[in-house]
Amino acid sequence: MVCNGRMNSRERVLAALRAEPTDRLPVYLDLGPFREQFRQMGIEDPEAHFGVDLRKIWFAPWAEQTRREPDAPRIGNEQQAANYRMWGYYPQRIDRRNPLIRAACADDIEAYHFPVVEAQGDISRLREAVASAHERSLAVAGQIPHLGGVVFETAYRLRGLDNLLEDLRLRPALASLLLERITDAACANVALLATCGVDIVVLGDDIGTPTSMLISPQMWREWLKPRLARIIDAARRVNPQVAVAYHSDGFYMPVIGDLIEIGVDILNPVQPDCMDPAAVRDRFGDAVTLWGTVGSATLLPFGEPEAVEREVRLRMETLGGRGRLILGPAYDLEDNVPVRNVLAFFEACGSTGA
Repeated sequence: MVCNGRMNSRERVLAALRAEPTDRLPVYLDLGPFREQFRQMGIEDPEAHFGVDLRKIWFAPWAEQTRREPDAPRIGNEQQAANYRMWGYYPQRIDRRNPLIRAACADDIEAYHFPVVEAQGDISRLREAVASAHERSLAVAGQIPHLGGVVFETAYRLRGLDNLLEDLRLRPALASLLLERITDAACANVALLATCGVDIVVLGDDIGTPTSMLISPQMWREWLKPRLARIIDAARRVNPQVAVAYHSDGFYMPVIGDLIEIGVDILNPVQPDCMDPAAVRDRFGDAVTLWGTVGSATLLPFGEPEAVEREVRLRMETLGGRGRLILGPAYDLEDNVPVRNVLAFFEACGSTGA
């Protein structure tokens, strides 16, 4: 659906989420790994130059939280480093990798500090970041501090995956307490995001492998669905209009209907080699926005620019006509992705200079 008038980025994203006509499809790509290369090419503000419509914001970490350990693994951006320190999670240290791996009773769980961002300085920086993006007519997606995912992934990084799965079956009271404490912290943090005015709250857990779910749909419905619903409700009690995105890699088709039922508006990144985006659209129609959909795990790092352009056009033709689509890569872009393929993505999107 295309409208004739020129829209700014925030208008474009919000219209797409409402399945209303847009002047072009909204676009998001994290240019972090490529920003310096583009600046060397004379492009000082690559996001503006290429028409990136969304900005992701986090609780602005302070310096001590972002300080990396000398032997820290490469874990992504500064916010991830800050998250690890806030939760006391040090994956490079076998003795500190899972802070609650030895928890044996409720007192061990209760003694752990579950981080809720309460410092006024942190909240003020978050509010200022949202306001700054809105002043530039950009849509804002906000994320809370977590360990890869807001409930399930945080739980198994704290407890250890084997221990958590055993807890769910053999020690349900211990599992429930841990998940409840994580959910309480997430509820407080998403309420702050909504208070600060984000357009989208990004939640999620990686619950899919390439061909199946990591845990059964039944277990997900029992243990995770009601807690995710409570987190969504915490954001919507502050701002009933805030959109909710759910991120999971891999295959999770069996629970998409459940996600929509509890208030998820957006699925990300919809990896086409795990779930066919057209099949998702055919089954769920306009009930959910698809954010991502472009590319297999190998296309952007190893494909040719022409193949990237064909993939983008395919998504535009098969998904874009009904709206509710934000074009973006379906996989994180690492520094092995050629810049020519990033340029091909934007060229096919038609967002450069728009």
